[in-house]
Amino acid sequence: MKFGVFFDLAMPRPWRAEGEYVLFAQAIEQLRLAEDLGIEYCWAAERNFLEEYWHGSAPEVFLAAFSQNTRKMRIGYINQMVLSINHPARVSARLGTLDLLSHGRVEWGYGWPLSRIERESLNVPDEEFEIQQDIAVRECAKMQCAEPYPGSEHPLFEMETRNVLPKPAQQPHPPLWRVCEVLKDVGNAGSAGVGVIWIGDPTPNAIKLVTKYYNVALQAECNPLGRRVNPQIAVVTPYFCGSAGEEREGLKFRDYAANHFHRLDRNHRPNQEDIWNAALSDETMQAVEFPACGPVAKVKAYFSELEALGVDQIILVHQIANVDAETTLSSLQALGENILPEFKRRDLSASQSKRSSLAELIERAESKVPDLAMEQVPEVDSYPSLSRRLGIDVMTLQQGRAPLGAAMWRLQVGGPRRKKPKV
Repeated sequence: MKFGVFFDLAMPRPWRAEGEYVLFAQAIEQLRLAEDLGIEYCWAAERNFLEEYWHGSAPEVFLAAFSQNTRKMRIGYINQMVLSINHPARVSARLGTLDLLSHGRVEWGYGWPLSRIERESLNVPDEEFEIQQDIAVRECAKMQCAEPYPGSEHPLFEMETRNVLPKPAQQPHPPLWRVCEVLKDVGNAGSAGVGVIWIGDPTPNAIKLVTKYYNVALQAECNPLGRRVNPQIAVVTPYFCGSAGEEREGLKFRDYAANHFHRLDRNHRPNQEDIWNAALSDETMQAVEFPACGPVAKVKAYFSELEALGVDQIILVHQIANVDAETTLSSLQALGENILPEFKRRDLSASQSKRSSLAELIERAESKVPDLAMEQVPEVDSYPSLSRRLGIDVMTLQQGRAPLGAAMWRLQVGGPRRKKPKV
């Protein structure tokens, strides 16, 4: 079983001058230590508008910085693969750039659940969410390897033939993961041949069901959503190694903030809330006990249970809100010195054994991936040649002092052409 760290960059109120600057600087310091200790993955996910709770809204930017501060650590980029938020071609370009900057170390994740404050601000339709997500992932995977991308005629996503650049160093694309909070999604991930990042209940009894659902779906019928199969399970859980209880308030805040944006029957007033103090003063909500928080012996025993259940990676939310920087580094140090070594010794042989046992299944599943080669690549008209072909005098389209380029743009976007893509 491998280990990763997760950065959501929580910053409870009261906010201080340069607070986010310090938050990002501390994250890079923690990252460097994590790699030195032998932690093999770092992860970040795209979320928006979740003040106090989640300030890592542009993970591709700070993961690029992370890539320049590490040498071997895998870089996990989880983004919102929904057409109304991210165009697949733009995601493909970001993934390609990040993979090149990191010398082929990127992991690609998608599917983090959205709160109402995110969905409606970014125009995400409930009735098409799953369909949009699958289309976006499938087409983005094609864009990262096809030269050129042959295009799409799906009613929800139409795009003409283009060569999407840059291509990632890892071909056909970085390993693909889906974030899951319910067992239905776990089964869908297994059927799609993508890895699972489980963000639900992290207790061993729950993980036993996750591994069962995933493996049954994977073995029964695997039709890859991407261009390669990634049969892995990762579990996300808060982590703190120590006995002083310094993490309790931060964990209560994390649970309260998640409920505030996702579940509780209350409204949110942007920039008017104080979620930290609301969490601490809420006597109806007790601090949640997480199995990866506590003394070394307790944490190690929990990790051993997950290892025995077949979990491939545990992703640690190590940056507990309002735990000071030195204590956070000490908690990571305890992981590296007292826990990691024995798991790393067992991981190499276990990983090789799993790859060998799944080799036939992976080969069979990947044989279903359709070829993207094109017999003939169509030409793309420039604006002047398009106007000539359509028999239109571009000069007559000019209005007032509008430049010729703007007039031709109006011809292509607003004039005679095929239906505009629905994105």
